[in-house]
Amino acid sequence: MFILRKRLLLLLFSFGCFLQLVGCSQKEPSSLTIMFFSDLPSALTNPLTEYTANIYNDPSIETNIHMYLSSPEKLTVEMVAGEADIFVVEDWMYNIIFDPVILHPLDEIASKEEVNHRFYGTNELTGDKHVYALEMNSNSNLFKELNIEYSEPLIAVMMRDRELNDVGIDVLEHWYK
Repeated sequence: MFILRKRLLLLLFSFGCFLQLVGCSQKEPSSLTIMFFSDLPSALTNPLTEYTANIYNDPSIETNIHMYLSSPEKLTVEMVAGEADIFVVEDWMYNIIFDPVILHPLDEIASKEEVNHRFYGTNELTGDKHVYALEMNSNSNLFKELNIEYSEPLIAVMMRDRELNDVGIDVLEHWYK
């Protein structure tokens, strides 16, 4: 009886491990998450989502756009949570978001000479100097192609070491040019 019980427990344990391995091996769909902290209307969420998804046109990547009012507290919470790949913020929130240690370099999109000097910084851990932020204004594709009339520039940054940094670069480059 004891041996039978031991074998049954071993079988159940093995089956549980198998289920765990099978469940973990199924890959979650990738998603690009972009958070806006501005006075842009939330009605732009769907047009922004479609516009952005069409840039990389990959059905295996889900596009998530979140629109929030400009709140330093909410921005800080979201940065710590680490859910977003790209942040787009009001210019006055620049000092909260700009930290070269946590941001992905954007030199592929704009050179040091093209951007405001404050968007160029040094990663204190590596000593590397790069462009880490881009200004989105009325001359940017983001504003022009969606017919957004907004008087204040927005600052876009991308978080370092994200699964979809290459897609994020494509999106920011399209928005910026």
